[in-house]
Amino acid sequence: SWTFYDQAANGEPPAQGDASWNQIAYNDSNWPGSGPGKLGYGDSDVVTTVGYGGDSSHKYITTYFRRSFQITDLDTISAMMMRLRFDDAVAVYLNGTEIYRHNLPAGPISFDTLATSTGSETKIYSHYFDPTDLLVSGTNVLAAEVHQRSQTSSDIAFNLDLAVIEET
Repeated sequence: SWTFYDQAANGEPPAQGDASWNQIAYNDSNWPGSGPGKLGYGDSDVVTTVGYGGDSSHKYITTYFRRSFQITDLDTISAMMMRLRFDDAVAVYLNGTEIYRHNLPAGPISFDTLATSTGSETKIYSHYFDPTDLLVSGTNVLAAEVHQRSQTSSDIAFNLDLAVIEET
């Protein structure tokens, strides 16, 4: 189940002290929704519907997602594999560090950063990475922000699976 923040009309989710929305210390208990993937709107296979605001001609550009998970033995993990489905653009973070970006401009991004081109919700990516410097024993947080190409986009999609690859 993912927690989501779908109300970024006037700014990103607030920081709590020094904790940004994509870091472990951030408390997302007041975020407006949660549910399993596929999350989004406008597609027939959406499992959890997220909001876009009150005006279909001025939808929110960005929706934020968070999910925590536990790691008990860091020594056995050699890599991770991420399978990701999104529409139109995405940035993914592990414990506050960006690990993947697609269809977004280089440099800092914010709640009103548009996707660089129109994507397709049928895009599926597999991404292998070495998380050893990013994971901690105990609670970890996977976070993502999905950006639209325009405020009139007809749909948004997000689904992410993360698999641990253990040393043998």
